[in-house]
Amino acid sequence: MNAAAAWRDRIDGDGRIPAGLKQLVADVWEMFFNAGAVAGVSASAFNDAPPIWQELNFLACVDGTVRKVDQWTPILRASWMPDNYLYHRGLAIDRNGVRTGNTQPVLRGDWFNFTKVPEVGSDTAYGPCRGIGLHERAGNPWEITPVVPADPGANPPFRRFCSNA
Repeated sequence: MNAAAAWRDRIDGDGRIPAGLKQLVADVWEMFFNAGAVAGVSASAFNDAPPIWQELNFLACVDGTVRKVDQWTPILRASWMPDNYLYHRGLAIDRNGVRTGNTQPVLRGDWFNFTKVPEVGSDTAYGPCRGIGLHERAGNPWEITPVVPADPGANPPFRRFCSNA
């Protein structure tokens, strides 16, 4: 049993605690700490949320610009959420390092792909990273799957940079 569940049970079992406070404690546990019996069905979104990641690959040049490390790898790769913005020296740039002159995100968040149920070969936030191109936002550097780990609060082991997928 984890510390949050022990705290909830201790409050619930204390006859001196008002029912309203017990309900609040149960709600807090349910909202933030419940690992659930089935991933994606009964778990707290904080225990079962898809991974969010960003990866920056660039060369910082003596002329004050930033450039891509090669012709294939964009400066920014990121997960399906959230919106991503790139600035260098206070000026907006695109994923090639070119100044844009606007305040628009270089990658827009995609809630649909971020939250959809994984299927083999589908574009979701789960599983290994994909190569650069059409599906470059799918997967994650830790190869996290939708199965809730025993301790979702632990840092997962690093697998690889997504640009090396």
